[in-house]
Formats: sequence, C-alpha cells, structure tokens
Amino acid sequence: MTTPALSIPKETNPLRALSGFGQSVWLDYIRRSLLTSGELKRLIAEDGLRAQSEAPDRQTRAKARMGNLYGLA
Repeated sequence: MTTPALSIPKETNPLRALSGFGQSVWLDYIRRSLLTSGELKRLIAEDGLRAQSEAPDRQTRAKARMGNLYGLA
C-alpha cells in the first residue's frame, strides 16, 4: 500500500504546514543567542514554534502531562 504525496504549495513553510496535520513544532535546546538575536521570536512567528525544552526528557514529560489533560494518555 502506498501513500499519495502531500500537496503543499512551494511557498508554504513546511514547519507551519505540520499544524494542519495536528502536529506541533518543538525545539529541544536553549541557547542565549536564540533570545538575544531575536531568532526565538522569528521561530515562533515564521515557523510556528509551539514549545521549547532544555532537555528532551522534559519534552516527553510535558507531552505526557498534556495527554493526561486531554484524555490522550
């Protein structure tokens, strides 16, 4: 069985397109330059960044808590 290719216009940001499939973009590291350069703000505004974690294991725990809140876990 094959899955047809998704049709996403070239001008569409692929990271933003993920939200149409119920997915959220997470960043799993923090560095000072993200804040001081304005890059974090750009990631949120242009790429649809939804969450940030300093450690992947924190991301996993956050997803579990969210799942519990919404009855998904």
